[in-house]
Amino acid sequence: MNEQLKDFFYDEIDRRHLDFETFPEYTELLSQCLALFPGGDLPTEIADLLDTANCISFAYGLKLGLGLNRWAQRSPRKRLSSKLWELFCGITSIWNLK
Repeated sequence: MNEQLKDFFYDEIDRRHLDFETFPEYTELLSQCLALFPGGDLPTEIADLLDTANCISFAYGLKLGLGLNRWAQRSPRKRLSSKLWELFCGITSIWNLK
């Protein structure tokens, strides 16, 4: 993965803009996963896999978000169906995008 994207991903985590622990589904699944390993530490290979999967998801989400932003700016709001506009606003509000 592009090192610049990785840096951006980790910067978002460090600044608490991307906080996995605020999502109950994530914390529940992480707890279940940690319970499978004595001592509560994930093996390095699994931790690396999770980290890589999170980075890939972040990169895809960033690409999708930027594409939606460009698309929304090209199209007048009145042309967007109300359901699509609500979806776009909901997606951007989840990550506090303005």
